[in-house]
Amino acid sequence: MGFRKKLLGYCRILFCICNNFYAVPVYFSCFVLFQPLRLVSPRKFWLIEGWLFEKLVSMVGFWAQLSGHKIYMSGDDISSLVNDESIVISNHQSTGDVPLMMYTLRGIKHSLRDIMWIMDWILQFTSFGWIAKCHGDCFILQGSDIRKYSFLLSGTEEEIKARQGIEFKQHLCNVYKQLDRKWMVLFPEGGFLYKRREGSQRYCRKMNLPILEHVALPRVGAMKTILEEVGIANPKSCNHEDHTLFHGVESVNGLGSSGDKSIKWIIDVTIGYPNGEPATFLSWITGIGGPKSIYVHFKVHHASEILRSKAGGDGYEVSDQWLYDKFIDKEKLLKDFYSTGNFPTGKLGMKEMKCFTFQTLIGHLFCLIPYAVIAWMLF
Repeated sequence: MGFRKKLLGYCRILFCICNNFYAVPVYFSCFVLFQPLRLVSPRKFWLIEGWLFEKLVSMVGFWAQLSGHKIYMSGDDISSLVNDESIVISNHQSTGDVPLMMYTLRGIKHSLRDIMWIMDWILQFTSFGWIAKCHGDCFILQGSDIRKYSFLLSGTEEEIKARQGIEFKQHLCNVYKQLDRKWMVLFPEGGFLYKRREGSQRYCRKMNLPILEHVALPRVGAMKTILEEVGIANPKSCNHEDHTLFHGVESVNGLGSSGDKSIKWIIDVTIGYPNGEPATFLSWITGIGGPKSIYVHFKVHHASEILRSKAGGDGYEVSDQWLYDKFIDKEKLLKDFYSTGNFPTGKLGMKEMKCFTFQTLIGHLFCLIPYAVIAWMLF
């Protein structure tokens, strides 16, 4: 790596550190100062908080543009679903996947304040995790985390899992429903591919499933809890220009109805990195290894597709196999991607994603104003 590239990389790291130091305190200060408004008018409080959160997410997305990365999307056009209750599921390869998703969703949704992220428990102890926790995002303990951090937790593994299940359902009710969130972002594999691949393959052999190399077999617990707690919308209650998506059941007995907050869509996202070399969070910031072209493929499913009839025909239940099948499809999609360098274009074509730099600039200026005022008062 040449001296100029190294220097630019260090400058980007310095900028990101400074960005954290001036933006994060402003968010927390506003969050605390506006607490009285939360008591009087919760809706206005969460509108203000959402605006701040949106600007911080835009800043994270902007780091990729500074590093020269290019993100291309293909597959189904999901722009018409931005105001529909949906679950976004994605494969998970590295620490760069979360900022990549932020960048991608920022380019599709004009508002990120109504997204709820479901992330690994340990991330709540990072600076962004603190912000996400205030925003109402959810952090889930994996079984391996329970054993690894048992000294921080009380109770047996079974007790902790049971308690977490109850808390997760309460969170869905108190945050997703009451705060009118629209999209939930979930990584069903439960960890990075390189950590999960071996265990996933052992389970596939045991269950006589295809051996997966490019994805891990998903964990279905969180997905089932969401759909059972929030409900699944009747296909007839959903409006979408592509009516070929409507090939589910007409009723969803026992799993919600056509209510306002029932899940309408499952947006299946597949992230592809050329040569199977994922971008880490550090390369996302610095551009180490050179700017990358990253590909994101979308496939839309109606939420009712995940249902199957219960034994005896008495209502419906969430199918584990449906989610397994989607990740088996991802395996085939990624295998072709690594051979050809592209995903199928679909209706969307191959479109380069752009983050809204003007909105990001507004966020930076807003966060810098308090420091300018303090400097003016002191000097």
